Amino acid sequence: MSALEEVGKVTASEEVDKAAAYQKGREILTKSIEAVQKGDLEALKVLLSSETKEKLNEISEGKNRKLIHFASIFGHTSIIDWILSNGGDGSLLDDDGNSIASLAVYSERKEALEFILEKLPEQLYHKNSKLMSLLHIAAENSNFEIIEMLLARGLDINMESLNGTPLELAVIWKKMDVAKLLLERGADPNGSKGKYFPPPLVMAASMENVQGVEMLLSHGADISLTGYDKITALEVACEFAFSFIDLLISKGAKVTGRVIEAAYKNKKHDVVKKFLNVAEVAPFKVEIDESKKQQAEELKAQGNKEFHNKNFIAATELYTQAIGLYPCSIYYSNRSQAFIFQSKFDEALEDARISRALDKNNFKAYLKEAQALFELGRYIESAACYYIASTIDSNPSISTMFLSALKYIN
Repeated sequence: MSALEEVGKVTASEEVDKAAAYQKGREILTKSIEAVQKGDLEALKVLLSSETKEKLNEISEGKNRKLIHFASIFGHTSIIDWILSNGGDGSLLDDDGNSIASLAVYSERKEALEFILEKLPEQLYHKNSKLMSLLHIAAENSNFEIIEMLLARGLDINMESLNGTPLELAVIWKKMDVAKLLLERGADPNGSKGKYFPPPLVMAASMENVQGVEMLLSHGADISLTGYDKITALEVACEFAFSFIDLLISKGAKVTGRVIEAAYKNKKHDVVKKFLNVAEVAPFKVEIDESKKQQAEELKAQGNKEFHNKNFIAATELYTQAIGLYPCSIYYSNRSQAFIFQSKFDEALEDARISRALDKNNFKAYLKEAQALFELGRYIESAACYYIASTIDSNPSISTMFLSALKYIN
């Protein structure tokens, strides 16, 4: 027989069938909840005779909530006290794992919460089925009074749940006034350090929450901290070209290859140029004698032949002769490549720079410069040259070389 049938049986004759008993029990339950909602303890006492008091822990409504749960939700301390004094179990949980203290916080019943914690102090540390502590719930509700009261009772401000710490919950929901209070009361600005979610700073950055970014940084948030995906706040800012990129850098955020890659893949070219210090190439002018072009071309052709035969020294000499006759971008670029194969990277770099100064659209000159710089360990400059080459020629292989170069910037 169900609890409702048992309650109904008290006032129904033995001849009343189960359906009638159930209905009677339902009426008593409904009226009992109404009495609790109104805070009418006397009406509740009349409804629940001495015989039915035994059913205080059995009578339940939606989410398996007992009368004591409803008393907590509606904040009636006198009814909570009466239920506890008459055999009611204050440790009962509803289907969501909420204690009566949890429900008092959800319903923002500060007085009832204080009463419950005086009677049942162990409930201060309760977490529901989502591992939400009383402080998490108060933070979610932006209830400053309850937050302060819980902290005054010694509840750990950095207590973790499936939603991280209370601070992380506040940042996720953009409750920055709550975040400010928690930080001022000593909350760790790094939250659970990426255990459940990206760190608070990364989360704030991903939502373009400038106030949150500034607030967390001012309280010492670790600017390099990442979550399970290894993404920093600066990477997020670059991905979306948010306005606080300069702020993050001024606070010590490191520009890595991953950061530049994030901006590049999302076509934030202004950001890429900023990080790589890409500047306009100063033009380089030389005197050209067109009458010597044919002879120079023949020398270049001979140089190319020697190069393909891997006679790099001979190729270099022939390119040098061609340059002496007709100093154009292509000849300098070719000699730069010959120097690279001789591991003469400084000479290769000088020729590559002259080559692209003579013709700013000669993407091959930028590739030679990038290669020489890479071999010299100047990875940011190398990546910048690969990037410029990729803007001149759309060949996917150039973009691949650029992205590969970024991996060395850390």
